[in-house]
Amino acid sequence: MAFRLYLVPAIGAGTSQDPRRAKYVSNIGATYSSMDYGFQPVFIAGADLSPASDAAVVANADAFGFPFDLSPQLSGGDANVASNTLESFFIPAHWITGSLTWLDVARTTLGMFAYLQRLNGTIGNVVLLDGTGNKTLNTQFNQIDPTIQAGIIDAAGSLGYDTSFIQNNTQVRALIKNFADQWGSKPFIFGSHTI
Repeated sequence: MAFRLYLVPAIGAGTSQDPRRAKYVSNIGATYSSMDYGFQPVFIAGADLSPASDAAVVANADAFGFPFDLSPQLSGGDANVASNTLESFFIPAHWITGSLTWLDVARTTLGMFAYLQRLNGTIGNVVLLDGTGNKTLNTQFNQIDPTIQAGIIDAAGSLGYDTSFIQNNTQVRALIKNFADQWGSKPFIFGSHTI
């Protein structure tokens, strides 16, 4: 068994009888840790799965397994796969290049999840990105509902993040990526593993 990060859809209604959880990973019966992407229907989960359980998770078309070893640099093909996978979950990936390591990709992605979690705590259970109307990664700040705009600023402020870069034409993808970068070098803890 080896520790691995998985990007998987969220399941569950979010009630005490049916809590939100990481699809596939939560059904295996193994111990895992996870972060949701705010109220977006996606989780990043970390677990030590058996080879058979690992293969069962990554065999699903809507699941992605980060490499077991996050230290290698991405190849051009890796960068395309990572970018396409993140974007399919409405996670900004315009910044991914072959000059990054998988650890860089994982930490930045986790920084995005951390910010969206705080935003979810600020504005409540709202799906912000579904690819329609003004709910895309390319939506500009001035096109977002004013209540959500205020929540974006408040959530960033509660984390001590600088919001001075935000202009009316700043795209959602740039907001999320900038806030992920502001997480800095603080660790992400998945059980006994630190990313």
